[in-house]
Amino acid sequence: MKRRKFSRRGNPMEHHMLLNIQTRYNQLLNIAILHDYFDEQICKDVVLSPTSDTVFRLKQNQLKTAFEGNNLLIGYGETVSGGPALESLEKPLKLSFWMKVEDAFFLNYTGLPYEFGDYIYHFTNRAEDKIEDEEGNLSNDELVSEMDRLALEGPVFRYEFDDEEEDAEIEVVDELGQSYFFLEQEGENAHVDVVMPDAPAGKYILQLDGLEEYTFYLAPEGTAGIWGVVDIYIDKEDDSPYRFFDEQGKLLSKREYNIHFPARALPWHYYIVEMNEDRQHKGHEAYDNGRAGETVDFEEAEEVLMPSGELAVLVKTSAPIPFKEKQLSRFKLRTKRGKNGIEWITDLPNHSAKSILKTDFNVENAVFSEIIVYL
Repeated sequence: MKRRKFSRRGNPMEHHMLLNIQTRYNQLLNIAILHDYFDEQICKDVVLSPTSDTVFRLKQNQLKTAFEGNNLLIGYGETVSGGPALESLEKPLKLSFWMKVEDAFFLNYTGLPYEFGDYIYHFTNRAEDKIEDEEGNLSNDELVSEMDRLALEGPVFRYEFDDEEEDAEIEVVDELGQSYFFLEQEGENAHVDVVMPDAPAGKYILQLDGLEEYTFYLAPEGTAGIWGVVDIYIDKEDDSPYRFFDEQGKLLSKREYNIHFPARALPWHYYIVEMNEDRQHKGHEAYDNGRAGETVDFEEAEEVLMPSGELAVLVKTSAPIPFKEKQLSRFKLRTKRGKNGIEWITDLPNHSAKSILKTDFNVENAVFSEIIVYL
C-alpha cells in the first residue's frame, strides 16, 4: 500500500489570502494641541480620547488612532488588493473625541473666561463659521476663545424665548442639516419643550421660523469632567480648506489641524511690606530690566492698607503680563534707604500661574495676580 505524500506547503493560496487581509496605514490627519504658556507651545495637560461611537466607526472604516505627545494622529487603512476604504464613502463620516484637561490650574494660565457652568468647548473642521482657516485651526478664530463655547443640553430640555412667539415653527437640526425635532406651535408661547431621545451627541441648531435661534451641544450622560469635544467630518462633498478629498474623490495628503490656546495675561501686583517698624525705604519704583525684549512699565507706587491691617506700598504693571511656564526674571525694585537716601535695588519675584488669582469685585471681569514682598 502506497503512502500518501502530504505537501508541507499546505494550501497553495494560503499566502495570497493572508496578503489580502493585511492592511497598512497611512497618516490621514494630525491634530496638534498648542498653548502659548508652554515652551515651544507644546501643551501638556489636554488629552483627547474617542467617544464610544467613534471607536466603532474607526474599526468599521479601517482607521486607527495614535498619540505623539499630545498630538492625535489618525491613519487610514489601505489593503494590498485595493485602495483606501475611505474613498468608497457614500455619506459623511463623523469622528468625535472628548477633550479632558488634567491640570486644575489650566484656566489660571489659559486666556479664556474664568467661569464654570453647563457648557463645552467645541472644535470642528466644518468651515462655515470660521474666521481663520489658513492654518487649519479647529477653533472659530486663530486662537481658542469664548466663541468656541456651546451650551450643554440633554435630550429633553425647555428653551425660553426672549419674547412670546405667536404661531411659531420650531425645528432642531444637526451640523449637516438633518432634522431631529419639529413642532408647529399655535397661539402665543413663551417657551418650547424640546424632546430628542434618539439624537446622537453633537452640535445642534434650534431654528425659529427657519432662522437660527439657539446653538447647543447635546451630550450623553456620563460625560462629567469633559471640558471640550472635537468633531471631525470626513466628507467627499466638502470643498473647504479642511477637505480630505480632491475633485476626483481621492484622498489628499496628510491634513494638519490645530487647536491653539492663548496664555492668560494679567496685571501683576506687588505689595511691598517692611518688617522694620521704622520704615527705612522711601521712593519705591519698580522697573523692567529689559531682558525679555519689549519692556513693561509700572504705575506710580501708592500706599495701601492690607486686609491684615499692615501698611504696604503697592506697585503694579501698567499692562497685563502673559503667564509662561518658564518666566524670565525681569522686574526690579529701587528705593531710597535710610536717612541718607542710599539707592537700594532688589529683584522682584515672578508671578506664577499655579498660585491663587485675585478678583477685584469693584471692576467687572477684573482678575489679577498678587505677591507680597517683605523688606
